[in-house]
Amino acid sequence: MIWPVALTASDVKSLFFPLRNLRDELLDLDEASYEEVRDSLNDVTTVNRYLSGYRVLLHHTGEFLKKHQSDRPFTVLDAATGSADQPVALVKLARKLGVPIQVTAIDINSKMLKMAKDEIFQYPEIRLVQCDVLALPFKDEG
Repeated sequence: MIWPVALTASDVKSLFFPLRNLRDELLDLDEASYEEVRDSLNDVTTVNRYLSGYRVLLHHTGEFLKKHQSDRPFTVLDAATGSADQPVALVKLARKLGVPIQVTAIDINSKMLKMAKDEIFQYPEIRLVQCDVLALPFKDEG
């Protein structure tokens, strides 16, 4: 590989840290059809499955689940849940470990929640709530 002779700090920064795109994502726009949302979220699920997204989540959460000894269920808030694929993975792990769990999965987008509802019918441990992550409708129970 041939590198330029002199890279400035600005060159390196733009190479490794591109400018953040502040435009709305297609999935966040009302114009996206349910089918487009579903197809895109299915792609995200595939990426999570094959590129270690679930492995990282389940490894770290699994440590907490194994140590959880309480008369109350282990509780999780999943913000921007999308298709709720990660809450489903968490519930499966908790069931395997015999740990009661309750997941509140939130999203502002009604199309995403419609898809999530279709995905969680076998998981009563997951509750869906439509809300803005910046204005949560829950009291702080820390």
